[in-house]
Amino acid sequence: MSETRGGSAADLVDFSLASRICARALGRSVPLPADVAKRLEIDALSLTRSAYERVSAATGLVSPEGSPRALVLDRMGWAEANISSLGELLTKVDQPAQRGVATTHATTHAITRASSGTQVGLMFAWLSRHVLGQYDMVTGDPERDGIYYVGSNIYGLERRHGFAPSEFRLWIALHEVTHHLQFSGVPWMRAYFFDLIKRASAIGATNSQTFAEARSRAMEIIRRGENPLHEGGIAALLAGTKLFETMREAQALMSLLEGHAEYVMSVTAPDSIPGAKRFASVLRERREQGSPVAKFVQQALGFEAKLRQYHEGHAFIDFIVDAGGPELIALLWQARENIPDIEEIREPSRWIARIDGGSSRADNPHALS
Repeated sequence: MSETRGGSAADLVDFSLASRICARALGRSVPLPADVAKRLEIDALSLTRSAYERVSAATGLVSPEGSPRALVLDRMGWAEANISSLGELLTKVDQPAQRGVATTHATTHAITRASSGTQVGLMFAWLSRHVLGQYDMVTGDPERDGIYYVGSNIYGLERRHGFAPSEFRLWIALHEVTHHLQFSGVPWMRAYFFDLIKRASAIGATNSQTFAEARSRAMEIIRRGENPLHEGGIAALLAGTKLFETMREAQALMSLLEGHAEYVMSVTAPDSIPGAKRFASVLRERREQGSPVAKFVQQALGFEAKLRQYHEGHAFIDFIVDAGGPELIALLWQARENIPDIEEIREPSRWIARIDGGSSRADNPHALS
């Protein structure tokens, strides 16, 4: 009987197959008109630089690398970039618990790689139809950080809804550049992000014990009359207790970062982006009016929880701005320990009481439901 030795996490996914599956799912793409593609590339460069200056001035955050790279990609190009980044990420954070120990029959290993590759390919094919912009920093090399703009998705929305291209593209850039400054301008943020991923990787895959923990937690959620996929889709549902706790820590961080980005957009957009409120309204309706199948896919893959991060995170930031202004926001970036947990995200007065000593600034009666 042939066996494979305990391999890396990256070795559990057939990334070549993922690319082929993704390409097959997306089908033949129709290129943008040459003049449109050229204008998108020019805007990506100039508006990303403009957004960097605006966001840096509004937040006080400065990146040693300055404004990030800006790339306009088609859907397959975006998916390929993310498949490649995922491979690098899994290699970077790899902490196999059983390296050097005989683990898996070769046939089983091949099936696992093919199954994972298929899932990754289908996931990125689905996502590529919805993403407008993305900040990519998973390689861990600041000089390779970049912002991807999915040209066909942006142009399609502009035409469908009559958006002013210069405004809409700057609006997208403001959000993604804020993420660039969060990870490049806060000295410890990048290391904290990778530490979360390493911890999740080190905990390991589902086994009989973690499955029992997950089943018990799911039954308790159902008994409370709640949706067991609500917190993070299937991945969170199947996670053991330790992994679930790490996932909630990551959820709190991402809620904070997304909420802060939404807040920065709201304070930097009014003068130069009159259509900002309409952009946000249209995209919100676009997400909410998806088909039942699309909504289930979003929920199962954890994207519904991702969308909720925008709402909960923005409400958290709004609360602390009302309570203490930019000075209170600045406390978030002083130390890793200042990051709120998920309960503090949902009830910001608890975070203020912990960080700010329960001063009178925490007397705001609002609490998130």
